[in-house]
Amino acid sequence: MQLTPYPDINTLLRRVLYSAKAILGDKFVGMYLYGSLASGDFDPESSDIDFAIATTDDLDGATIDRLKAMHNAVKANGGQWARHLEGCYISLAKLCKYTPDQSVPHLNEHGFEVRTLGPDWVFQRQVIRGHRMIVAGPDPRKLIDAVSKENIQRAVHDVLVNYWSKSIEDPSWLKQKKYQAFAVLTMCRALYAFKLGEIVSKPEAANWAAENHATWAPLIRRSLTERASRDESDYSQALDFIKFTINYVQ
Repeated sequence: MQLTPYPDINTLLRRVLYSAKAILGDKFVGMYLYGSLASGDFDPESSDIDFAIATTDDLDGATIDRLKAMHNAVKANGGQWARHLEGCYISLAKLCKYTPDQSVPHLNEHGFEVRTLGPDWVFQRQVIRGHRMIVAGPDPRKLIDAVSKENIQRAVHDVLVNYWSKSIEDPSWLKQKKYQAFAVLTMCRALYAFKLGEIVSKPEAANWAAENHATWAPLIRRSLTERASRDESDYSQALDFIKFTINYVQ
């Protein structure tokens, strides 16, 4: 498997694939990458390794417990990249078409648990379908319905209004430059997706936003170079840009 340019990540993905297949058996359908590894803007200093494993049906409690134990073991002895794994186990019915309140077993930095997928999964489905980073399994275009521009615009609106507007009620988390950069580049991607109905890499969206919203260009350009910086600085401009983007989609 040489799916990515990073040998250690490929080794990790291979381990997760083989371990998951051993647990899932006939319920395993395929494993796919989304996020920055799929869209082309992976940053080794700051990015996660995002994956989705498609299953024939929803999983029972015993299977979920076995997957949780497997991921705990991978995190404990899988090397530095194992801490950056994030993904889910999703049935074909839920992968095919997003509807609100879909619950799936999900892995993130906090652990492995059943949680509800948010409207951002409209974006992830398009990335999986469009970029086709296939670790194993059939072409995802056979599994996922086409995602319309209207669906993407609605999802952008819901994510910004229902999540981001609440996240800035206490904006102190923006103190570190890397979080400011994350927020600014995410807003660029949101603006691009809302206008054009497509999900692209953060650098591509940032370059587009800098050209089309020139007032914010210095902030956007700076954010591209500060994605891994832990330094603290004034976050008022980043906060204003988040507010601008929320108002734009409303």
